[in-house]
Amino acid sequence: MALLLTRNLPALGRSAACSTIRRHVFLTPVRAASGDAKPDKPETVGKAMLAKHLAEDQSLSVKKATEVIDALLDDIMLSVAEGKTVTIPGFGSWKKRTRAARKGRNPQTGEPLDIPEGVAPAFSAGNVFKGVVKKGSWDAYEQWAEEEKAAAAAKRAAKKNFSPRSSGAGAELAGVSAMQQELESIQAKLEHHEARLEQVRAGIHDAKASNNREEWQQLQQENVELLGVIRELQAEKNRLSSQSAAAAAAGAAAAAGESCTTSSSRSSSNSRLD
Repeated sequence: MALLLTRNLPALGRSAACSTIRRHVFLTPVRAASGDAKPDKPETVGKAMLAKHLAEDQSLSVKKATEVIDALLDDIMLSVAEGKTVTIPGFGSWKKRTRAARKGRNPQTGEPLDIPEGVAPAFSAGNVFKGVVKKGSWDAYEQWAEEEKAAAAAKRAAKKNFSPRSSGAGAELAGVSAMQQELESIQAKLEHHEARLEQVRAGIHDAKASNNREEWQQLQQENVELLGVIRELQAEKNRLSSQSAAAAAAGAAAAAGESCTTSSSRSSSNSRLD
């Protein structure tokens, strides 16, 4: 992808192209359409507007910017047509998807019909794209990403504090506290994903009732992804719960041992004084 951009416009470069995508695809807020359109109707950003944004960002003519966009899209379409997967990290990937032959119904008459096998392009949004859309803005996404990073650091600290090489009740109890915080974070994520799963399953039912096969397929895919995430979170929750219980028991044992050691030392000291 970067080679394509460099070939068609050496002055643009990969970082500049990514910068334009970030500002005008990830960051552009949803604005109300002008004219007599409803105020809550989102504006459609077409190729002409993207070309204008690119031209302004990189000091190009709109014509040259349009040529770059056309060349980029042509390369994506031809690569996918050849069976290749085109990936832009963080943004998403395109690939060719084969749909098996299946039975269907005529939406107007309700009569059964045979739908032949076919191929179609499929786009899968990347984690950054999903995150920005979910949070509503780039700033909100970055804040969430920082919180996730901090949670991951706390998780690593908990594992480190629970290392068998750690000794003393203080280290064990510190590990328990860190794991409890991580458990609360995982529980919040579980509740969020389970709520979304209910929405998706309701959407699947509605899409099936309205015979909207494309939406039904998209929701089915999201349903599978959500189930996978929930299973992983539940497994992580169970693992941390076990570790937390073991660490708490070890901390209690260490505290009892330290108490006995202290009492024994005091007794020995008193004996020597006598």
